Amino acid sequence: MSKRVNLNAIKFDGAGDKITVTNSSDRSKLSFGQAGATEKPFSISAWIFVADVSDDASAGHIAGIAHVDNVEHEYIIARGSNSKILFYLYDVGAGNCRLMAASAGTPIADSTWYHVVGTYDGSKSENGLKIYINGAADAIHQTNANGGNYVQMRNDGTAFTIGGYDNGDGYFEDKMADVCIFDKELTATEVAEIYNSGKVKDMTKATTYSNLISWWKLGDDQDAPGTAGIKDYKGVNHGTLQADAAIIAVPSLPTDRIRPEGHVYTSWGRTRQPKNVAGDHGVYIHGGISGAMPKIDPAGASAGYVTENQRFLHLRWKAEQNDKDHEITAYGYSHATGTWSLLYDTGGTQVKLLTEDATVDMVHVFEVSGVDRVYFKSTGEDDLLATDLFAAATSTF
Repeated sequence: MSKRVNLNAIKFDGAGDKITVTNSSDRSKLSFGQAGATEKPFSISAWIFVADVSDDASAGHIAGIAHVDNVEHEYIIARGSNSKILFYLYDVGAGNCRLMAASAGTPIADSTWYHVVGTYDGSKSENGLKIYINGAADAIHQTNANGGNYVQMRNDGTAFTIGGYDNGDGYFEDKMADVCIFDKELTATEVAEIYNSGKVKDMTKATTYSNLISWWKLGDDQDAPGTAGIKDYKGVNHGTLQADAAIIAVPSLPTDRIRPEGHVYTSWGRTRQPKNVAGDHGVYIHGGISGAMPKIDPAGASAGYVTENQRFLHLRWKAEQNDKDHEITAYGYSHATGTWSLLYDTGGTQVKLLTEDATVDMVHVFEVSGVDRVYFKSTGEDDLLATDLFAAATSTF
């Protein structure tokens, strides 16, 4: 069995939501300005999703060191008002000098996950900036914003933030996942590796892991609301959710799978702790990249999922579309009789879930008996979408 690298993301409402990273002992690693002939090269990457790109007329700050007073900006990667990707470096000098690059390809589209990367070679030249979208170099253009007077990037105490400036403004709207900072200019090959054919990569397996300074998974593993709850999984630059920024499940975000090493036991035994019938935590019976829910009846003793004959069946279902009629029917298998049949709870109610022209985000627990395996079938008018999430677990409580 396996589990997804990313299960979650952060939802930003575009009106005050952001993540503020406290200036820790690692903070200096996030600044790259130098007074000498060259600056430190660096790269920044993120996964972003915007449901309606025309809904927000202002630029949306993805990540960087930025203040509401732009003379205190250091560097920014953002979504522009024209749905282009922007990458800026700011000078400490008067006149708000900056080096700037903007993507020149097709603007980002509605309701689509994109991997965006900005790289800098340390040359103090606009030609040293590059932008990549979905693993490919975008045909960027440079806009000289007094860039000829650029001397060095700022390097001060402004906080690193995700989703909005340090002191307000520039708010990003919608979802974001997996923000990374590297202490090198990533090559095209390295960017393509991290893009990973459109799936969030387990960065511990990346060839650039040793160059990773900070890595915010944005909602996964140990992440939680509260102070310093958004962990830096490479350094100690932990972040805090501000305003209504929240961790949400994102089954539509493609992601690598983590394969367990060593022996995998086929039985967990009876337990009070709910155990996913599909294996490790994060493996969905349907949703994301887990495949389609079948529309045929179960057949044979190997169909479906082992329940360990436990008493309670826990079902999690999340569907975001509101114009579909869905129905999920559960079946149970008995080794004693060798047959599949419709599954009922101990009160005689059939185990079935449905939604009609409405979104759904629910957890339901059924008490069942005498079931060795379970099977789930899509029996509604509409098929479940790849963006739906459906998971099941069993327990003795």
